[in-house]
Amino acid sequence: MLTYLVYEFAPLSFVTGLYSMSDDFAPGGQHFWQCFVIAVPLSIFSLWCLSSSTKRI
Repeated sequence: MLTYLVYEFAPLSFVTGLYSMSDDFAPGGQHFWQCFVIAVPLSIFSLWCLSSSTKRI
C-alpha cells in the first residue's frame, strides 16, 4: 500500500518543489499554470507505470 502512495506523491512533490523556487510559479503568479501542466501528466504516467508493472502474466 505504501508503494502506491509513493508512486503518486513522489513525482508531485518533486514538481511542486522544483516550481516553488521562483515567485513566478507561486499561486497567482504568471506561470502558475505550468506546474499543473507538468504535474498532471506526470502523475498519470506514474500510475500507468504502476498498473503495468503489477499486472500478472
